[in-house]
Amino acid sequence: SVRITSKKDGSAEKSAGSLLVTTTSGCPHFVRFSASTCERFRITPKCIFRTKMPMKLDFIFAKAGLAIDMNASRPLFNNEHYIQIRKGRHPLLDKKKVVPIDITLGKDFDLLIVTGPNTGGKTVSLKTGLFTLMGQSGLHIPALDRSELSVFTEVYADIGDEQSIEQNLSTFSAHMTNTISILEHADENSLCLFDELGAGTDPTEGAALAIAILKHLHHRSIRTM
Repeated sequence: SVRITSKKDGSAEKSAGSLLVTTTSGCPHFVRFSASTCERFRITPKCIFRTKMPMKLDFIFAKAGLAIDMNASRPLFNNEHYIQIRKGRHPLLDKKKVVPIDITLGKDFDLLIVTGPNTGGKTVSLKTGLFTLMGQSGLHIPALDRSELSVFTEVYADIGDEQSIEQNLSTFSAHMTNTISILEHADENSLCLFDELGAGTDPTEGAALAIAILKHLHHRSIRTM
């Protein structure tokens, strides 16, 4: 919960108002509202408790605390579906041990293929593409300043093993089910992320299938990683 009290116990004034905010962590924060802000949003000691302002303030402080913990920065946004992540780090890995990576997509090319040995960091690199969702959610991202993101109407991801006994789906069938759904709904305003595309079947057939899928997405100018 968040406790908000007025610095002055009097009723709302035309002058600037001050509020003391205590978050769930117990750390007090002092917030000042200018006279114009108080007048514009009709902020008074009485209305504070009648609105969702405590919850909103706690959410703001929580996002700020997360950004500090991740040593994150505010990304820049563009309307050209262009992504440039500078020294990005997976948000769930130790920031002191993880190896930062640079990712560029959508400017000189719209298809990025990451290859390498097992446990080489391919999936971790792929999940860094989910920074787009963090940015569109209003969160800072664990990357250097001036990293750029774009707003996509949809972000599709086929990551992990989704085999299901109930639905009688093997690893390959599960991936293909997700892939078919992505191909049916994705457009040039979408971002598609695939992990081990074409895996779970004969390597030659899987590679041919992956090439066909990627060519299809490339011809439709869909940003794909």
